[in-house]
Amino acid sequence: SCAAFGPSEQTYLNSAQINLNNNNPQNALESSTKAINKDPNNYYAYYLRAKAYQKLNNQESALANYQQAMKIKNNDPQVVVNYADFLCSQQD
Repeated sequence: SCAAFGPSEQTYLNSAQINLNNNNPQNALESSTKAINKDPNNYYAYYLRAKAYQKLNNQESALANYQQAMKIKNNDPQVVVNYADFLCSQQD
């Protein structure tokens, strides 16, 4: 397929993670979205996109992406803990 010639899904995930670590959520958002476009069932891409939206103060989109990540895979401890923290932060 043509997709094989572009950057891999893992490349986008790595980029999203690095951008989050470097406090560059806009770039993380773009990279995680590209990963999702390559594989709509990649729960970790939704998780990273949720974190990016959270840093951009877009709580509604963060929530939607956490929920999508949990729908695909609900037992990744990192995702579960961060989702719980997110929900707690929304209580204030």
